[in-house]
Amino acid sequence: QSNDDLGALVMSFNEMTRQIAASTEKIKSQRNYLNVLMKQLSSGLLSISETGICLSVNSAIFNILGVKENEVINKHINAVEFSQNSITELFTKIYNSTNSGETQWQFTTSISNENWKKEILCRGIRIKAFEEHRAAHLVNIEDITIILQAQKEAAWSEVARRLAHEIKNPLTPIKLSAERLLFKLSDKLKKADREKLSNLSGTIIEQVETMTEMVDEFS
Repeated sequence: QSNDDLGALVMSFNEMTRQIAASTEKIKSQRNYLNVLMKQLSSGLLSISETGICLSVNSAIFNILGVKENEVINKHINAVEFSQNSITELFTKIYNSTNSGETQWQFTTSISNENWKKEILCRGIRIKAFEEHRAAHLVNIEDITIILQAQKEAAWSEVARRLAHEIKNPLTPIKLSAERLLFKLSDKLKKADREKLSNLSGTIIEQVETMTEMVDEFS
């Protein structure tokens, strides 16, 4: 409680420890927040050191790639081996990209096993490594299979719509022509020929109507 130099030193020391405690608590809070955030992301994230060691991953990586934590964490990404060759090749491509000298990069590739096949979008960015064992690269891995499938379905839907339109266009004039022939020629033909014309025209009209219904259902 003294007011001399020793007392001032003690007060300064106590204030410093309080500030350190507050900063430590804030860091822990931010770290917990980031951990929760990382777990909620549907995209996979990897942090990689300058030497190519995988330092950390989020849980989405395991869901997307179907790998285990001990197969990735603290392993060199150019030396990992998985039961699926396509995943091993993915990590080789990531390693080559991180050593390409580019600040940002991305590529798409396919991975598969006996049960599924996925289209993967992989993007990376180089960050400043403050220490030897800190991350120098952040890599984002996304499963874009559903997106690509939706794009293909949309494209085929447009093709189907146009195809149906092109098929349907000539059906109406075909039907009208058959009806007009029957109307114009019925009175000029003998009974047998008139009946034959009626049957043939009727077949044309009937088939046109059937095709129209099919095209409507198709479109």
